[in-house]
Amino acid sequence: MKKVLTVAILLLLPAILFAQAVKGRVTDAATGKPLENVNVYLEGTYQVTITNSEGNFTLNPGKDTNSALTISYVGYQSQKITDYAGKTLSIALKRKVIMLNEVTVVDRPDEED
Repeated sequence: MKKVLTVAILLLLPAILFAQAVKGRVTDAATGKPLENVNVYLEGTYQVTITNSEGNFTLNPGKDTNSALTISYVGYQSQKITDYAGKTLSIALKRKVIMLNEVTVVDRPDEED
């Protein structure tokens, strides 16, 4: 009886762990196009992944569902999600606009020795 129970637990364990996986798709909020190589991670942990060419990702947080799920990409505003356990997410990142100060370029003649 113990062997049957042990085998059953070992067979069901991967299914239980996979069921807790967070899946999602990251797109550009303006165009709706998928974003590739977006960082998806649990804050304060080493649980990290990136999106594929279609903007999809899968991350298994295991027992650590207290950490915020952070989605970040260069040139876009990062998002933090706290209610993600066992869900399939659809995330639209907005572009981040950075205004720079004016730059003045001055041409000076070469000084002769």
